[in-house]
Amino acid sequence: MKTTYNVMKRLTLLMMVALFSVFVFAQEQPKVSKSLFTPHWYLGAGIGFSQYFGDVNKSSLIQNPSHWREAGNVMFGRQFSPLFGLRGQFQYAGLFGEDKDGVKQYTRGELFDFNLNGTLSFLNLAKRDPDRKFDIYGIAGIGQAHTRSRLRTSPAPNGALVAKYGYDGKGIDQRATSLVIPVGIGAKYSLTKKLEVNLESTARITNTDELDAKIVASSSKDLYAPTTIGLIYKFSPGVDLSKMVRDFDKITYTVTPEVLQNDCGSVKVNIVGKVPPEYFHKKAAITYEPVLKYATGETRLKPITLIGEDIVGDGVKINYLKGGTFNYSTVIPYKPEMAYSDLVADPLIYAPKSPVVEGATRASVIATQKYYEVPQVFFAPGVINVGSSLTDLVHDETVLTAPHGYEKVTILTKEATIYFKVDMHNLNWSLPLNKSTDAKNKLKDLESFLRLGYKLRDINISAWASPEGEESRNQGLSERRSQTGLKYTKDLLKKLVREKKSILKIANIDKDITYNVKALGEDWDGFVKAVQASNIRDKNIIANVVNSQPDLKKRELEIRKMTIVYKEVEENILPPLRRVVIAANAFEPKKTDNEISLLAISSPEKLTVQELLYAASLTDDVNAKLRIYESAMKLYPGSYAAFNNAAALEIQKGNLTKAADYLKKAQDISAGKPEALNNLGVIELKNGNVDKAVAYFADAKKAGANVDYNTGLTQIAKCDTKGAATTFGSTTCTHNVALVQMLNGNLAGASQNVKCAPESAKTSYLAAVIAARMNDSQGVISNLTKAIGADASLKAKAANDREFNKFIELPAFKALVK
Repeated sequence: MKTTYNVMKRLTLLMMVALFSVFVFAQEQPKVSKSLFTPHWYLGAGIGFSQYFGDVNKSSLIQNPSHWREAGNVMFGRQFSPLFGLRGQFQYAGLFGEDKDGVKQYTRGELFDFNLNGTLSFLNLAKRDPDRKFDIYGIAGIGQAHTRSRLRTSPAPNGALVAKYGYDGKGIDQRATSLVIPVGIGAKYSLTKKLEVNLESTARITNTDELDAKIVASSSKDLYAPTTIGLIYKFSPGVDLSKMVRDFDKITYTVTPEVLQNDCGSVKVNIVGKVPPEYFHKKAAITYEPVLKYATGETRLKPITLIGEDIVGDGVKINYLKGGTFNYSTVIPYKPEMAYSDLVADPLIYAPKSPVVEGATRASVIATQKYYEVPQVFFAPGVINVGSSLTDLVHDETVLTAPHGYEKVTILTKEATIYFKVDMHNLNWSLPLNKSTDAKNKLKDLESFLRLGYKLRDINISAWASPEGEESRNQGLSERRSQTGLKYTKDLLKKLVREKKSILKIANIDKDITYNVKALGEDWDGFVKAVQASNIRDKNIIANVVNSQPDLKKRELEIRKMTIVYKEVEENILPPLRRVVIAANAFEPKKTDNEISLLAISSPEKLTVQELLYAASLTDDVNAKLRIYESAMKLYPGSYAAFNNAAALEIQKGNLTKAADYLKKAQDISAGKPEALNNLGVIELKNGNVDKAVAYFADAKKAGANVDYNTGLTQIAKCDTKGAATTFGSTTCTHNVALVQMLNGNLAGASQNVKCAPESAKTSYLAAVIAARMNDSQGVISNLTKAIGADASLKAKAANDREFNKFIELPAFKALVK
């Protein structure tokens, strides 16, 4: 028996040490912002040891372990709040004491008491947490002890009896009764939501000095001190949410896009959450209210509530055994301060007291429910702002200039006609047609033209016959007539070259001139046209006969019949067809490009409007071009091209108001021209008026202008990057093409085009963004270095740009943006 008792004492000590270690190193649960406590009943029992302090044992604060005796208790109580509880307890304790002063005497006894205790949580008094695993509490109460003891001369049970106590009292089994006041401290640790292990030590002060059966005058009252370790079972009707709180981090989230983006003034948020199996309590709910937080404030997004299988109301049902997924999507307006922000949520876990309503906010849950506030969830950084506005474009819109209209080579042509008698090829100036004023004037004009001495490119001599004869005979006739025309032309040239003060210089009339001699046979086309232009009553019938008769002989026969029937055909239609046409083609004398360039500056009035406009095309100096256009506008105020082209240059220089004034005048001169419409669209786009620009570009396209590139820019501004890519077509090596390709996910194409695009700070920055999306840290650093070198303000932008989120810890990146 003694061995068993000693083993029990050692085991009790070992359990106390182990439990104390748990108390010391136990960590508290996540924060509870509002009490989740539910009042509950509990039942407990414990075992341990008891120490006695009185006249026999009075020398030590803690008695010799050999004097300890067994102790045990059972209790039943109710916890009213995280701070306060009340319980009834039955306590058993053994008594043993040794008097070492004078005559050796030993007390041996036992007692049990019934007491009512109040408990007060010290840790919750300091910091309220009703779901804490570890707690330290105080104990105080009142009760009645029933005691029986014997005082002997030896520790043996059969030693000589000196005195006894509790054999003739009024208590149970005639035990002596006394008032007892328990005061002590306890500690407990939650093994599960319903089961706790506790350690308690109390000093039970009595109102008697007789517990040890030894009475000493003026002695203080006796007390005993049981220390026990035990278990407490809680009858809690509440929902156990602690597992959900503890395992909350097992819920996973996928956010699309990974970094939030400004999409044409809106930020789209898509979250897919996955809840693991055997996690979601059937009577629980979780409310998420995502918040986009930034330096100057925050924007709250619409809330979403997940509910267990047994919850009534609106929310996403999550199965306990299988788990589940939930999809969250919303769109919020973008604000510039969101450029550096974080999308987070502070979820609340709770057991709803009433049906869950749609759109329950975090604030409403806090106001109406008992809840757990779990650690903050981080969803995504934001907000990427590339490609969301005109500021991301490089304004390299295509401006259009009107053609100058100047020809470096102009062929001047002068022609005359000689007519022949039917079936004849010799010259006959007495023919009425040759004697006509028109024919004679044209021959004179041809002579005058040749006398100018312009360099002849060639002379065309074309001869025809009327179609009333046989076709083979008419072909020969036209050949003879062409030779007559050739001879006439050569004789005329010889005559003109020999004239006094002639400036026509031809060394060899036969060899130095190119003669294009053509015998064209019967002139059926001329015949039909002449008939249709005449007043003949049946002219349509005649034309149809000719056009529908493929056999030339039959056609000629029909013509002969017409000469008999219709005298007008013979007299008026056929004679003009018997002819030879002489056309001299000469090069118009031109100023050299150098002469035009010099005159455009020194004496613009000596140039035609076409020459002035052409002069502007001969220089790359924008200011020189403008001076030439200003001269053209002054000298030729009706020139649409001068005003439009001056406007195009002013647009390139950034003088949009002046350009608009010029374009208004151009429109006044000639409205609806494609170049001016396009350029007006460019001005509107540069001013941020995208819709007006779209309208102008559409009108310019209808008028015949190629406005694809400019239209693509408006599509970027309207966030239609797919449309912009199509509109740009095969355009390469521009900032904006690379931007569209990047936004469409074509990073390889974007990287290639941004490298060959014209260099600028903005383009280098875009190249860094493309490199970041390709996870190319070297490309990020090298391109940012160029961008910041060209524009120091980009340093601050890069430091806060979520595009570079993966690289902010790189030493090179930190050094670049610090």
